Parts: sequence; C-alpha cells; structure tokens
Amino acid sequence: MSYLDRITINTADHIPRVRGLPVKVSEVLEHLQSGCTVDEVLTRIPGLEREDIFACVEYAAQSNEPPPAAAMRKSG
Repeated sequence: MSYLDRITINTADHIPRVRGLPVKVSEVLEHLQSGCTVDEVLTRIPGLEREDIFACVEYAAQSNEPPPAAAMRKSG
C-alpha cells in the first residue's frame, strides 16, 4: 500500500507538504530523526494523521533519502 497520495508539492515553492497542510515533509522527518515516536509526532503536529507520517517516510525513501531509523520505533 502506498501513502504517497498524501504528499503534495506546492507549486509556488516546490516544497513537499502533507495533504496540502502547512506541514512540510521535512518537519515530520526531523521529529522522527530527533527520536520522537509516531504518537509523539501526532501530538506535536495538530491535524496530522498516522498515515501522513508513513507517507513522509515513504516519500523520503522514494526521493533516495534514507528514512530515519526512529520511524520504525514503536510507540508505547
């Protein structure tokens, strides 16, 4: 199952965002890289859904950027 349909590219600045929200893919990935669990990211970024986080990791993988190892951590 692909989640990439949740990622949109803003035509003005060409920055990948989550579902057209003002949330950048890089912002989500930074939270994961800092060690946040999926549940912590959901708490820190209002309006974000679990599948949005999966989409960001998938987008990073498709962009030849390795997904953060923390993305695979299970939340407690």
